[in-house]
Amino acid sequence: MADGLSLIPASVLRNLADKLYEKRKNAALEIEGIVKQLALAGEHEKISAVINLLTVDFACSPQANQRKGGLIGLAAATVGLAAEAAQHLEQIVPPVLNSFTDHDGRVRYYACEALYNIAKVVRGDFIFFFNKIFDALCKLSADADPNVQSAAHLLDRLIKDIVTESDQFSIEEFIPLLRERMNVLNPYVRQFLVGWITVLDSVPDIDMLGFLPDFLDGLFNMLSDSSHEIRQQADSALSEFLQEIKNSPNVDYGRMAEILVQRAGSSDEFTRLTAITWINEFVKLGGEQLVPYYADILGAILPCISDKEEKIRVVARETNEELRAIRADPADGFNIDAILSIARRELTSEWEATRIEALHWISALLARYRSEVISYLNHTFDSLLNALSDSSNEVVLLALEVHACIAEDNKNFWRLVGLLVRNFQNDRVLLERRGALIVRRLCVLLDAERVYRQFSLNLEQEEDLDFASVMVQALNLILLTSSELAELRGLVKLSLVQSSGQDLFVSLYSSWCHSPMATISLCLLAQAYNHASSVIQSLREEDINAKFLVQLDKLIRLLETPIFAYLRLQLLEPGKYTWLLKTLYGLLMMLPQQSAAFKILRTRLKTVPSYSCIEQLKGTSSENPYSQILQFSEDNRNRYAANVANVYNAIDFPSRLQQFEQMQHKHRMHSKSKLQSRNSTPSIASQVCGNKYIGRITPSFPSPRDYATSQIMEQSETAKTMISIEEEQLFADMALLTDLIKLNLSDYTEKIIAEYIWVGGSGVDLRSKARTLSGPVTDPSQLPKWNYDGSSTGQAPGEDSEVILYPQAIFKDPFRKGNNILVMCDCYTPQGEPIPTNKRHNAAKIFSNPAVAAEEAWFGIEQEYTLLQKDVKWPIGWPIGGYPGPQGPYYCSAGADKAFGRDVVDAHYKACLYAGIDISGINGEVMPGQWEFQVGPCVGISAGDQLWVARYVLERITEMAGVVLSLDPKPIQGDWNGAGAHTNYSTKSMRSDGGYGVIKEAIEKLGRRHKEHIAAYGEGNERRLTGRHETADIDTFVWGVANRGASIRVGRDTEKSGKGYFEDRRPASNMDPYVVTSMIAETTILWKPT
Repeated sequence: MADGLSLIPASVLRNLADKLYEKRKNAALEIEGIVKQLALAGEHEKISAVINLLTVDFACSPQANQRKGGLIGLAAATVGLAAEAAQHLEQIVPPVLNSFTDHDGRVRYYACEALYNIAKVVRGDFIFFFNKIFDALCKLSADADPNVQSAAHLLDRLIKDIVTESDQFSIEEFIPLLRERMNVLNPYVRQFLVGWITVLDSVPDIDMLGFLPDFLDGLFNMLSDSSHEIRQQADSALSEFLQEIKNSPNVDYGRMAEILVQRAGSSDEFTRLTAITWINEFVKLGGEQLVPYYADILGAILPCISDKEEKIRVVARETNEELRAIRADPADGFNIDAILSIARRELTSEWEATRIEALHWISALLARYRSEVISYLNHTFDSLLNALSDSSNEVVLLALEVHACIAEDNKNFWRLVGLLVRNFQNDRVLLERRGALIVRRLCVLLDAERVYRQFSLNLEQEEDLDFASVMVQALNLILLTSSELAELRGLVKLSLVQSSGQDLFVSLYSSWCHSPMATISLCLLAQAYNHASSVIQSLREEDINAKFLVQLDKLIRLLETPIFAYLRLQLLEPGKYTWLLKTLYGLLMMLPQQSAAFKILRTRLKTVPSYSCIEQLKGTSSENPYSQILQFSEDNRNRYAANVANVYNAIDFPSRLQQFEQMQHKHRMHSKSKLQSRNSTPSIASQVCGNKYIGRITPSFPSPRDYATSQIMEQSETAKTMISIEEEQLFADMALLTDLIKLNLSDYTEKIIAEYIWVGGSGVDLRSKARTLSGPVTDPSQLPKWNYDGSSTGQAPGEDSEVILYPQAIFKDPFRKGNNILVMCDCYTPQGEPIPTNKRHNAAKIFSNPAVAAEEAWFGIEQEYTLLQKDVKWPIGWPIGGYPGPQGPYYCSAGADKAFGRDVVDAHYKACLYAGIDISGINGEVMPGQWEFQVGPCVGISAGDQLWVARYVLERITEMAGVVLSLDPKPIQGDWNGAGAHTNYSTKSMRSDGGYGVIKEAIEKLGRRHKEHIAAYGEGNERRLTGRHETADIDTFVWGVANRGASIRVGRDTEKSGKGYFEDRRPASNMDPYVVTSMIAETTILWKPT
């Protein structure tokens, strides 16, 4: 073999190892010439010797300068070889690649330079070493030396050009290397990798899409990189791939779906959005390939429906709808059990929207694959039952719909009612808070009669007698009060004239016997007044306890409602309804005389025509007790008489009375057993609980209640008397409480009560507390400042929680009346600085500005609001979970089927007038259950004071009425009007001659500051200002004359007279009047456009 040393002059070799670059470069040029001559002569063996010399003695030398010379020499040899270089690449390339890991940065730099020159010469022949070169470049891209990074970048660009030109590149061999590198965290390496993916994807002959599952996860991982540039590059690459997927007929959706599902749960917002967007496209495009992955996809979508980012929520909802619309066949791999498992899991999500969609899925599966879903019911039923305890009414209503769908067949219906009874038994809070909603909705969904019959059947045999009594009382109250059960009540009323009513009466009676008052109520509803009287007469002294009297109190109040209007009308004919009179007098005799219920019933009975009452009551035992039900003409009387007799005999009231007495005997024995059990293990705690007043316990002697309890077991009449006296006193105390609430202090003392009111931490809620003052007050300056715990209202930190109340405006108190007052306050720190939620302070500064004060700004605010049912947060007058007829008949309407809540509205109207608020009117709104009141005209800051106090008065009245006030600008989504607070505005200049020009100038200013005003006009206003339902689009400012679809409306009278006012229709119902009024004044009077 030839010797390389003999082929290259010694001087050249010395210069090649010199520290000066120029000498090494000149030496390299000499080597290039030598190799070129050898190549022309075909001396490839000698060329190999030269390359070996450059490798061993130079490139691998311990001396840095020699290594640098070796690298430049190898590049020169390649240039000298030119077209014949390919056959020597296996000798030339490895030492250069090894130099990429050299500890000397300059050596690594020259290695990049050498490989660059080699690549330029050999081009496509270089592909053989691609994976090794790629691996080396991957590391160099993150090199600590910026010069090396720059050199590597240049080399990388050249290699990319070579690869895109080559037909020898093997993507199959490259992908494993790429997959291995995709999880690196170094930002330079990530940029390098994304760059290569993008380049390779641009080559038509390279199918990167087919290998996308191998590196897709890595690209998604880069979306959460701290570098914006890397995130942008990864997003760009993913967007390009997604577009290719849309246009490609052959895509491996399955493998990628698994990756996307994982990434949809990322903590990074952008990654979640991208993943859910991909899933959305996959659901549209994937077809049968995705069927086995539907459960996993659903598991990713449902949590995203409640994402904090709106864009993610929107895409997730769309994807969810797309997925649910697909009708897959279990034979194609559609796993119903897996889908149910996901839905079941998401029923426990902390987010309401996710729980709702999980229920929609169960409902959809039931509709399509009922038999399969029913077969998996054992795994799902408990979760669905737990959903009935959900804090969200919408979740509960949906869960009930699912339960109703499951319960279409008798077996599952029986199971549902049985489990509901057990749930109510185990969770009394559920019965108290959700029982009415659950029963009422089930009656709508499953037929009320069927539901009540089954409940009655279950409760008839209930061993827990205390629970049975409570449950029956609840069912009875629902039956008597719910609008959804009107037909069922109608059927019960026919118990004495129709066999269907008779069957229902008998069915309910068997369990209603658990509660005397429920039994009496049922008889009153069925007009079985003779039997009601018999039930009352059968009661024993121990039956008439505090619980009984509470239930009786409720019944007496119910007798005054429209439900029992027929009964009150029957009292106009005491001759026909003598047993009704006897029943009512029997109830009256059981009530303590000081109770409110006694007074109500006594007042009602006083209205009964007095003629022949006593005689009729005496003669009740001799007449047919049920002939009173037949209110027919003489011609019809004979026709129905036989039917009545048959029904009366079929009901067999004597047997029913015996059934009632037997059940009550069980309850008495049960109560006695409990008392014996408690007394067998006496404790201080039990003595304490037995006392009415804990502070009066004398440990040495039993309390009066304990003594009475012990005597009951011995059937002592004295003890029974003591209990009844105590319970009567309880009701007397309740009546006294009512009297004290209504007490007018002005007749007894000079002192007054001042209710201090302020705006809470949300900016919408109102808070208040009361204090005693020595005498009447006429001006806020006479009132003392006060303080409260701001940490409990979200207005101060716990470590410095004191917030100071500054009295600002006084109003008469319509609740306590007399000289008592309501005080509107604003809030300050102890240092005298307004707290962030104090919007009045800044408004007062604007209105006190001389320019604003001179204009005497008038405001009239139209406050719209919605009244909601307390337990379900659904508008009053609306069926639970359903909707009334379309909008149209409700605006300014009258009638029980159109105007809902007028009592509350009128009470508020009068209370505001009493308080001294300038309330100018009320009206029913377009959406049923929605109303409006108007405050004004008010000058300046007083508009805000008066509207806030008017809102407070309304909150208090709805509190007493048991309904909920909502200021949500769009309480019901869909084709229903929202709620605003249209603000009418006029200044002195606008009210003067030529004022129309001033109005137009003011409107132009408001238009130029539209965005600033919208931002301050209330939360959630974007849901209301849609361009529909008498609103302008939130992003568009437009004004017009008499145009209720505009941002600003000018009245016809104003246009005609050339002066007046305009109406800003943009403020939401939950707006802060201090903010809105002061901002309008500032913009139209103080702001000077540039």
